[in-house]
Amino acid sequence: MSTAVQYDVKGVEKLKDLYCDLAQVPIALSGRITGDKDGIFSVTSTWANRALGGLNKMATTQRVSVLSKDEDGIIKLINTQTAPLTNLDAQSIAYSQSDSRIVQLITIPEGKDKKQYMRVVDTVNHIELLSVDVNGQSKHGTIYAMGAAPFGCLSFSYGEGHVLYCAEKKSKTAGYFDVDLEWDNEEKIVESNVGDKFKLTESWGEATFDVKNPVLCVMDVSTGQVTVCDGLPSGVSPSYAVWAPDDKGFVFFGLEDKPFRLGKIHCNNRPGKLYYYDLKSAELTVIGEEAAYEQPTFTPDGNTLVFRRREADGPHNANVQLCSLSWPHDGSSPKIIVPIIGNPPDAKSFPGLSFVQQSSRPWSADGKHLILSSVWREQLELLSINIDSGEVSRLTNHGQVHGSWTILDVRGDSILASVSAPNRPPKILIGRMPITGEQVVWTNLEANEMNKHVTNFSWTALGFQRGEYSQYGGFLVEPSRSGTDSIPLVVVPHGGPHGTSLIMWQRRDISLLLNSGFAVLFVNYHGSLGYGDDHVRSLPGKCGDLDVKDVQHAVETVLSGYPHLDGSKVCLFGGSHGGFLVSHLIGQYPSFYRSCVALNPVLNVLAMHEITDIPEWTIVEGTGVMPDWKKTLNEKERKMMFDASPIAHVEKVVTPYLLLIGGKDLRVVPHYRSFIRNLQARGIENKIESIPSWERMRYGTGLK
Repeated sequence: MSTAVQYDVKGVEKLKDLYCDLAQVPIALSGRITGDKDGIFSVTSTWANRALGGLNKMATTQRVSVLSKDEDGIIKLINTQTAPLTNLDAQSIAYSQSDSRIVQLITIPEGKDKKQYMRVVDTVNHIELLSVDVNGQSKHGTIYAMGAAPFGCLSFSYGEGHVLYCAEKKSKTAGYFDVDLEWDNEEKIVESNVGDKFKLTESWGEATFDVKNPVLCVMDVSTGQVTVCDGLPSGVSPSYAVWAPDDKGFVFFGLEDKPFRLGKIHCNNRPGKLYYYDLKSAELTVIGEEAAYEQPTFTPDGNTLVFRRREADGPHNANVQLCSLSWPHDGSSPKIIVPIIGNPPDAKSFPGLSFVQQSSRPWSADGKHLILSSVWREQLELLSINIDSGEVSRLTNHGQVHGSWTILDVRGDSILASVSAPNRPPKILIGRMPITGEQVVWTNLEANEMNKHVTNFSWTALGFQRGEYSQYGGFLVEPSRSGTDSIPLVVVPHGGPHGTSLIMWQRRDISLLLNSGFAVLFVNYHGSLGYGDDHVRSLPGKCGDLDVKDVQHAVETVLSGYPHLDGSKVCLFGGSHGGFLVSHLIGQYPSFYRSCVALNPVLNVLAMHEITDIPEWTIVEGTGVMPDWKKTLNEKERKMMFDASPIAHVEKVVTPYLLLIGGKDLRVVPHYRSFIRNLQARGIENKIESIPSWERMRYGTGLK
């Protein structure tokens, strides 16, 4: 396959320069509302962008916005200043309840090892209260940063004197011929776990490779001393840990190794129980029976524990309930605040909670409204949920659709959020909780507009109907055009399959396509989030058929409805399950597509069963039933899984194929040789780009 450089050096140079322009666009990572004196308060936010020019790392900046609020609650921006931040690997921070203290976890690579430090700062008196080398105490292994969700849990106690975090359990192993073994000391030999030096311990999979034996730890801010919490049963991994209101213990979701570990990231169906751990007695109490739980949080008055829950079954991502327990727990069953919504009647109806984003401080001033983000068709919407009545109110995109909204912080009746659209880079806005019947009035914290030359396109939300199947959707993004010029089309199905494509600022590779003159079509086929739980659960057992036909129908519908799109120049681009779909489409619809690019695609569901960190996915999606791990796959199941795969149609492929492979992906482990060798044997144009250091996080999660 000839490269573009051989044909158009100047064109490639232009693309490189354009990519550099797009890399400069910052993405909002976090934000917090701080201070409030005489109507003046501030917002501190952290932003990141890819720094090129040899550095090739993420660069972070901090913005401080000063605002005023008048007697009527109207918010006005006074000024915003930006300053660069020092980049430290795996840096995490957490604020205390009063904002008077900040704890910072700093991880610094030191050869093959890591040095980790805890630093606590008094933000009122502007002094450092503590800086301690936590590795030096030899109490535990590596501390999980907040990026190791849901295991990372850095947080202050309510009294602000202690910090809770999660770390790898300290373990000692030895080989039989290690020179420092004291064979005459039987106790030390037993403690050394001699013979277990190379014993395999499974991790929690993709993006959590270092999470194997997590333990909860508490650090005393006054002394820096660390206590490791004993009493957690073997086979239970703590996640989503939070302090209880009296600081006498904490609540966490205990993931279970039953019968073995399966990959956790992007999978909200992993089984376990909800626990309360008492610090004084080290007693562990089950407060929520077996299910899959997310993000427990206490109401400001400390009388109610709120959390999300679903059955630990089927699709790896699906709708969740919002539930509550009275606190202290009296043994009663959870109350369902917001149920799982199966099939919302129309686009304006709430489709249930999915892919929920929740800030560390999520409560309104009255303590009765939980503010969060959730998928609603093609957008992330901000929602206000009354935990007493269960009423769900949408706070965003009334009338004009501005894009997708992500919650960053809530303080009193002030809501901080970021919003973006395909032609509008992320901005942070602040608004006030509305009075019943009113809408939020938002104040933009960004004074400057992005350069138009990288955002000069428009987007349209779409709905599709195919035969007797329920409606599904997507959106089309188009560059500006002059006169009657036709536009080539790139079709980008999302990963998952139980993910979603959102009307938001897209990845740099997608923006590069748009700025190169391509229109881009995103399709939320059956199985996607945002259309209700029935829509999600309609795909298992029909994978490779229902989703493929949905995408093809969407492409044909758009081509017929938008005649300026060039039907002879339609290309495909997808990663993970998106790669599965594009590889299917060129086999099931040969000659329809001009080219295909697949990133770590699923090419053979049956082969994936043996190598992925989520093997139950292959059975659920390929056959429609939950696996019975006590039995091997039978002939019928193997046939169904193979027939659901792109490899089943490879002999019909005639489309040029570019395969991008990341060598460290534990979810879609490279397994492409049979597919590629068939193309090579038949002389079908193909090329493989293999990047050994790439993992899933480098090219997205499949949720966008």
